[in-house]
Amino acid sequence: MKRNLLVSLVFATVLFAIPALSQDPQSMYCDLRVGSCTLLGSSPVKGVTLGTMIPHTNDPGCPGLWYEAHFDINLKPPNPATDPARTAYITAEYQGTPYGWTVDIGDSPADNGYGGNDGTAEKAAEVQVVDQTLGVYDDNTQVYGQVDNMLNQQLALTNGSLKFTITDQTLTFGEPRTVLATPVTKLLYTLPDAADPNGPYFIYAAFNHVIETAVDRKGCGVRSVTISTGP
Repeated sequence: MKRNLLVSLVFATVLFAIPALSQDPQSMYCDLRVGSCTLLGSSPVKGVTLGTMIPHTNDPGCPGLWYEAHFDINLKPPNPATDPARTAYITAEYQGTPYGWTVDIGDSPADNGYGGNDGTAEKAAEVQVVDQTLGVYDDNTQVYGQVDNMLNQQLALTNGSLKFTITDQTLTFGEPRTVLATPVTKLLYTLPDAADPNGPYFIYAAFNHVIETAVDRKGCGVRSVTISTGP
């Protein structure tokens, strides 16, 4: 397990407003109270694959039945030689007050919270929500076990929702809408990531759990998640 050594690096990040991007009309909608996914549109969602959906029953802090869901999202553009990476659009809808780990989105399949990964070579930027605190981390320090905590923000998520857009070196979340971008320092999501064993344009998203399924970091509160991609 990685060490949680957090170094503030907000000064290396550009924080600003940019125009909204447009997702494709096809979306995947997953209900994490009943454990089912449906397609909202006439065709499958480009690049979005549901890996696992696992039930939790009456875990501490999580009465009733909840599901964790893990997704692989391929943001490879039609022409990588000339086109930038595609964008993922993700909305998490909350029921009640969240408990524990409810959102974890990163660019390493071994991400397991607080930045970094489980010692693998690929880059490992990460946005997470634990209880009602959103944190953004990177692991581009090239020193194993040392990560940068780029942002911490307290949110009000009871019966609310949280939207994310993610592409190469850019993360937005809200409402209110906040944008983090690191085009110069290259601290956020690295697309393409040549060291990614599953695909250089992949990001990974988990809800009510961290991305790495073997790690016992889970929670409840995300009632449903909707995912789409766009140029």
